[in-house]
Amino acid sequence: MWTLTKDGRRRECELRCHGESYGWETQTLENGELSTGRRFETYALAIQCADSEREALERDGWTPVTD
Repeated sequence: MWTLTKDGRRRECELRCHGESYGWETQTLENGELSTGRRFETYALAIQCADSEREALERDGWTPVTD
């Protein structure tokens, strides 16, 4: 979904689909290590969470990485 950087640290957010019975998961990694994972019933809720987290990090000074 996104990758941000601040003070030499890197945060990434990935979305994973685990099928209809489990739903969607957002995984946040810091410097390649799993930091958090949250499950959502729908893709829309997972996207909303990822977008909200990115916005909060950007307000805190994190900047997007453009590879």
